Amino acid sequence: MPHPHRPLEGHLLGDEPVPAPVPLPDGELEPLNEAELVWTAQHRELVLRLCEGHTDVDTLSGLFDRVQASWLASADRDDPHTLVNAFGIALGDLLIARLPGLRWSAYTDAAGPELVLAHPVHELVVFPISSVARQWGHAAEDWFARYADDVTDGARSILGDEG
Repeated sequence: MPHPHRPLEGHLLGDEPVPAPVPLPDGELEPLNEAELVWTAQHRELVLRLCEGHTDVDTLSGLFDRVQASWLASADRDDPHTLVNAFGIALGDLLIARLPGLRWSAYTDAAGPELVLAHPVHELVVFPISSVARQWGHAAEDWFARYADDVTDGARSILGDEG
């Protein structure tokens, strides 16, 4: 399954601030397979239950802040992978809703596979799960909303009228 903690070079949309895009490094984009579709649905359902079905940016950002703070305050912290993946999927879904044409894809390179958002025409790839993984445990309050806005603005500048 995806490798959410893989370090990235900062050459694709996904870090604060949003860097200027450059061509993809050597790698391959493919549609999600059946197992990946199930995996994303399971993580999507977790967040939907936590936010009672409200998936607007303010609700998701507030939920992210509360869950991260609760996790940090816990004396016996569980492995955050499930939370990181669930919030990464929620963030990706939010970006898809904002940016028509983006869709979930599997990106594979020498570091292995990772779920990303990709545009079918433009060389635009966003790594929402990796971005959440890099920020988890030290993200500033409202990071989720700011990230979503920054990526939306950056992608729209690339997509023009399409985004």
